[in-house]
Amino acid sequence: MKTMLELWMNNVGMVWGLMTLVWVLSLIRRDSGIVDVFWGLGFLMLSLYTFWWESVGIPRQFVFMGMVLVWSIRLAAHIFFRGLRKPEDWRYAQWRSAQAREWWWKSYLKVFMLQGVIMLILFPAMMVVLVTPTPDDWTVWDTVGSVLWGLGLVFEWVADEQLRRWKKNPENSGQVMEGGLWRYSRHPNYFGEAVLWWGYGCFAVAVGGWWTLYVPLIMTYLLVKVSGVAMLETGLKTRKLAYQGYIQRTSAFIPWIPKKKQKPMIGKTE
Repeated sequence: MKTMLELWMNNVGMVWGLMTLVWVLSLIRRDSGIVDVFWGLGFLMLSLYTFWWESVGIPRQFVFMGMVLVWSIRLAAHIFFRGLRKPEDWRYAQWRSAQAREWWWKSYLKVFMLQGVIMLILFPAMMVVLVTPTPDDWTVWDTVGSVLWGLGLVFEWVADEQLRRWKKNPENSGQVMEGGLWRYSRHPNYFGEAVLWWGYGCFAVAVGGWWTLYVPLIMTYLLVKVSGVAMLETGLKTRKLAYQGYIQRTSAFIPWIPKKKQKPMIGKTE
């Protein structure tokens, strides 16, 4: 039986090949943002390979594989159609502009290989579930994981759809979305993604993979402090004046009751 390290090493070549292929495609399209489409698909590729060659076929593994399939396809489709016939995502466009001539090769390291390394760091939480044959019965941790995964997926899906419909209205151009789930969190889609990953973590705990709880911790940190909330907030603060008031009223990540809008002061003040 292969060790966890041996199983993990099998994934390195696949991730390198996928990210190199996507990088070449980005050079042809002059769009580094396509890497985001392949984020979920990369985990799907690794999971399918592990499930096919290493799983013993207990019910938990089938359920878990189905969860990864639904999550990855939904996320990839959402990002693909969101960016269809649109310019490169402004975050990557800024890097391209700042590093013009060198970006073609710097993007390989800064975007594609970095994302590949992160993928390899996070995959053990999925891998341990797909290769561990015991316990073969359904546990409380599996139930908790299923509930968290379901809540996270629905939260993320609904938030993305609400924002998509809102952006379709030309009257909302330059405004800030404050309806639906976005009334309670400035980034409800990222919150849902974090909850979903904690669901994956619970499945790992069910098979004794406590050590992989670093995965949802890292994922939550990345969503809040690095590639998600922090990066978007920096850009939105400078591009939308109305966003300042939204920040004051609305929780950044965890949904919470928003503060009331302050009424403008009328008349003289002392």
